[in-house]
Amino acid sequence: MKLLGSYCLNQKIRTTITVGVIGFPNVGKSSLINSLKRQRACPVGATPGVTKCMQEVHLDKHIKLLDSPGVVMGSSAGSKITTGVLALQNCLKTEQLMDPITPALEVLRRCDKGQLQQRYGVMSWREPAEFLACLARRLGRLKRGGRPNLGQAACVLLTDWNSGRISFYTHPPETHTLPSYLSAEIVTELSQAFDINSLIADDGALLDSLPSMQVKCSEIPSVETSPAVSCCGNEEEEEMKVDEGQPMTVEVPLRKTKTKDTSEQTSARPRGWDAIESVRDAPVLQQGQALAIAIKQRKKKQKRADKLSSKLSERLTEAMNLL
Repeated sequence: MKLLGSYCLNQKIRTTITVGVIGFPNVGKSSLINSLKRQRACPVGATPGVTKCMQEVHLDKHIKLLDSPGVVMGSSAGSKITTGVLALQNCLKTEQLMDPITPALEVLRRCDKGQLQQRYGVMSWREPAEFLACLARRLGRLKRGGRPNLGQAACVLLTDWNSGRISFYTHPPETHTLPSYLSAEIVTELSQAFDINSLIADDGALLDSLPSMQVKCSEIPSVETSPAVSCCGNEEEEEMKVDEGQPMTVEVPLRKTKTKDTSEQTSARPRGWDAIESVRDAPVLQQGQALAIAIKQRKKKQKRADKLSSKLSERLTEAMNLL
């Protein structure tokens, strides 16, 4: 907020500004906006393509945030972006890949063999395709005739890669070069508007101005423990020495409370109280199932009572007809 405010002052902007949040798919653009807004203003998800269109979010009366779908830069002269690279960057959904085996082989080339053995239980393989075949047999992903389904095994491997179940990292490059779409003039111009050094200095001054909470040892109340004493009838009282550092247990006698007769309580309960108690005593996640069972039992009892009453009424009518 301070950086954006300083940008408005440097550019002499007195109206509202619109700040666009752009980046690769599924990197946290919408989550960043939600954290700044401190509410769920944009839908978020772990799969790419959750944000379908542009959306404006009013941060305050001077700043608007623009949430955008994921942006994938095209191939430049020095590099070529393929479908496999986009799949490893979680820019494409795994279910929509025409060839999931190629990026899965790239995952096997980059990851540690011991980590894959511990994760999937496949101990030895000579080629990456052999690993996918063993993984498919282990997961039960088979085609007709018992042949392993390499495509489904590759999808499982890519899903674990994108979700972070497979740990992988790279060291930062020693020399940083700007990409082709970002020139040094743009960076210099933005650095003048966004004065990060002054922001760091303000944060340091704010932290230094806060009162320090220091507690002296003399302010901590000390608790004195008396030696334990045991008394047994007319025996002499013996003081027990308590060694420092050893735990000491103290038995506190429970106060006796008067309990009512359970027979009177059960007789005073209303009808159907046992079913209510069974539902209440059930675990929270199983209370719905317990309630359905109690309702079913109640219906059975009601049906039996109706059947018995109908029989009694028929016999009563027969007896009245005989008279």
